[in-house]
Amino acid sequence: MDIKSPHNHFFCLSVFTTHHLSSVLLAIIVEKSKKCLDFGVTLFIIHLVVCYMYNGWPSKLDWWIVHVLGMILMVLLGEYVCSRKELDDIPLLQI
Repeated sequence: MDIKSPHNHFFCLSVFTTHHLSSVLLAIIVEKSKKCLDFGVTLFIIHLVVCYMYNGWPSKLDWWIVHVLGMILMVLLGEYVCSRKELDDIPLLQI
């Protein structure tokens, strides 16, 4: 993967978009900001194993940079959304 290629710009954009959407799903599924790092890294390791089984070990530095930055983005955004969700007011019943 060569980041300078226009085709790979689309690939990088799709990886970051996927990680951005995954951070929202991570916040919905995990619901605790302390667990987002564990789940995000676990998801990355599962992705790495699937990539290894499908196409062999990713040997390009560009692949690692794009996916590690995407994982960092996913974890940070997931923690942010979880912490905002944890700080929401608890609705009380109106009696």
